[in-house]
Amino acid sequence: MIDDAEGLQNAVGDFSSLMTPAKSWKWISLDERYYDLVAQPASFYTATDYDAVYALALSVIEAGSVDANDVAPLWPTVPRNYFGTSGWVDLDENGDRKPGIFDIWGFTEDGFTSYGQYNGIEISVSWDDAALAANGFSRPGPP
Repeated sequence: MIDDAEGLQNAVGDFSSLMTPAKSWKWISLDERYYDLVAQPASFYTATDYDAVYALALSVIEAGSVDANDVAPLWPTVPRNYFGTSGWVDLDENGDRKPGIFDIWGFTEDGFTSYGQYNGIEISVSWDDAALAANGFSRPGPP
């Protein structure tokens, strides 16, 4: 959109969320190795894919088997005890990842920036008023 919209992406004023990886040594290591391989930074989705495979491998090791009937009962217990490259891998009773913290992104004249965060654990939003004001925006939603 930045290349094709000729500045209109900023005029629209839309925001989008993107879950934020925990800034741990595991994340930094993955990001560096990933960049060395593909010349692009890793994303949260890169980290979750990595963590899913790692948690599966831990489950196979704990089960002592690659048989799904032996491995499946270990979920969500094994991932729940794993802090991965994307952060704490805690799953609910359905096997879905529990809510985390999401950055709220929006376009600027020359790219995009984080305008705030949504905390899915506390169910709260915090805005970066300086970033919003610098790009001609104010907090969205009811006054």
